[in-house]
Amino acid sequence: MKRRFGRRVSLCALCASLPAFLEPSFVLAQNASDDEVITLPTVEVLASPLTNTSAGPVDGYRALTGNTATKTDTPLKEIPQSIQVIPRSVIDDQQDQTLQEALENVSGVRSPDRQERLTTTFFIRGFQADQFIDGSPVFGQTAVFDSGTLISVERIEVLKGPSATLFGGGTGAPVGGIINVVPKSPEFKSGYTAGVRAGSFATANPFWDFNQPLVDDRLALRFTGDLETSESHVDNERSKRVALFPSLRAVLSEDTELMLRGFYTREKYKEYSGLPAEGAIGDAFSVDRFRFSGASDVPNTRVENGLFIGRLTHQFNDHLTGWVQGSYYDSFFEENSSFLLGDAPNPAQPSVFNVFSGELETDVEQINVNPNLSAKFSLGPTDHTFLIGAEYDRTKNPAFLDFRFNGQLDYADPDSDLSFLAPNGTGLSRQNNVYDTLGIYAQEQVTLFERLHLLGGLRWTRIDVEEKTRGEQESDSRITPRVGAAFDINDQITAFVGYGEGFQAVLNFVGDGPPEPEESEQIEVGFKFAFDDIGLSGSIAGYEITRRNVPITDPDNITRQIQTGEQRSRGAELDLIWQPTAELSFLANYAYTDAEITEDSTFPVGDRLPRIPLHSGRIAARYEFLEGTLDGLGVGLGLTAASEREISLPNSFQTESYFTIDAQLSYELGPVKFGLSVLNLTDERYYEPYLFLNQRVVRPAQSRAVYATVSATF
Repeated sequence: MKRRFGRRVSLCALCASLPAFLEPSFVLAQNASDDEVITLPTVEVLASPLTNTSAGPVDGYRALTGNTATKTDTPLKEIPQSIQVIPRSVIDDQQDQTLQEALENVSGVRSPDRQERLTTTFFIRGFQADQFIDGSPVFGQTAVFDSGTLISVERIEVLKGPSATLFGGGTGAPVGGIINVVPKSPEFKSGYTAGVRAGSFATANPFWDFNQPLVDDRLALRFTGDLETSESHVDNERSKRVALFPSLRAVLSEDTELMLRGFYTREKYKEYSGLPAEGAIGDAFSVDRFRFSGASDVPNTRVENGLFIGRLTHQFNDHLTGWVQGSYYDSFFEENSSFLLGDAPNPAQPSVFNVFSGELETDVEQINVNPNLSAKFSLGPTDHTFLIGAEYDRTKNPAFLDFRFNGQLDYADPDSDLSFLAPNGTGLSRQNNVYDTLGIYAQEQVTLFERLHLLGGLRWTRIDVEEKTRGEQESDSRITPRVGAAFDINDQITAFVGYGEGFQAVLNFVGDGPPEPEESEQIEVGFKFAFDDIGLSGSIAGYEITRRNVPITDPDNITRQIQTGEQRSRGAELDLIWQPTAELSFLANYAYTDAEITEDSTFPVGDRLPRIPLHSGRIAARYEFLEGTLDGLGVGLGLTAASEREISLPNSFQTESYFTIDAQLSYELGPVKFGLSVLNLTDERYYEPYLFLNQRVVRPAQSRAVYATVSATF
């Protein structure tokens, strides 16, 4: 969205002000003589203040611009890389409650179960992706920050593949892609929403979204949040969550704005570690799919996250804009687990496994500063957007791991249990790492003759890692490029091609010698289209990503890590939005993802990467009645499917293919809105790969669940 200030106004703003002064001028002109000069009063027209947010315009389900790919408000069709945006309208219509649910609407994305967010993260095109909040990094290669709620989210932008030019964070530039969660911003119009959601598994979830202007058009406060208690389809699982998101927006002048955002989440839950694949999806024995995976009295895992983001933006003139964004992130978790390890020790008793207890405690403190300067100008038939920026990040990450043998469980016996034994120091591992990251980058976007859109960028990144426990220091640096071109074949279709690289330090490596940084590169070609006359828009793309020096758990020793040689993902993706009428909307996506090992000395070449299906996709439809006796009623239906998935390296077991159906009903009656959501409508029973220490374990997928919501907005 173009930002306008007092010196310029949009055509709509000008037209709105015309009647106020054209009518008296017309009267004066009628009464004036032919040679009399009439002096009209000075009329000052001011546009709205600078809006300091990366949320751009949306046409129904279709976002028109995005900020994540270029850090500038660029039309999505001009960006030579796949980027999908989930706007608030999709989240509301599908009644999505978690980031995992919302991301099912994007091709090629695989989400971790919320129970495994301390051990893995989101995947894009077969590789791990990094999570950002409003453009600021949250340290770690797991989904620790995932708050389990979307109450504060305005939109979600998914940039597919490495984009080393603009983003760094605590460990360098993302190697697999970016999931940028854009929060809601304070507005200069009061609004208050409060409601409650309740349903299956004893779920109780009050929520609120309060927006209050404090000074007209100058200062506004927004406070969103929710509380939740729930159980689970898995025995013995319970959780409690608090999520609070305050934000303050201050317009300091017509050209300067300050945005302050706060995020605080706290959650307690019993950690699940997975059922042995030999019994769950194999035929060695039978296991109750919903039994808990370890000692039933394992202490709760506790996760606490705090994030503060401040952004100051100033428009120097019509062409030059600068902003500086800083963030402070503090994350602590105390993980208590009870997990099986290795094969059944006695082949005559294939259902009896050794179980260990574990404690992992980690504390993260991250400071990130990111100044930018953007210039827009024209030279002859070319339009330019030039961006320069720098980033400094300092992250401290002390942690310790302890574990002990806890006993044996017979997973075929539903009554088999054991008491949790707290680790006693026999497996103690400590670390105290400090990461210093410095990045300097430049990016140029050029449009020639309004049809050819070129993008080029370079980033120099230096990463210093101090491992205080071992008294070691490591440094590495890279220059990573990004180039691409998009060409408007006509007003409806744009072809694009792009190349990008990623470079990232390895976190918390426990292995032989200092680790090599991860590297990746992607080549991508595709088409973006928008047929406005029939309401059809979307993109289709083919790609190849190569990733090297990937750290994984050592299959012979879970307390250590190794780095594999090379992994590659090739595929094709389709994302569609069809809005033929104001009442009817469709979403559809499909991904073909061939992700495998291409070079390795530990695992067989050709093995497929865990949890990544060869085929996956989703179709969702919604109809909303806009008039008549059913005015205010909305009906939605979705189908999500995926093919078989490997559960570990080396490949040994596959989970079955599956499809699930979800359905939604909503009804608005004045300020009150009612909602009904059903997940897994047909109660499809299947297992998901569960990435816990690279063990051959799985987790039963969400069984049928029904939730009702009521809210009021004033």
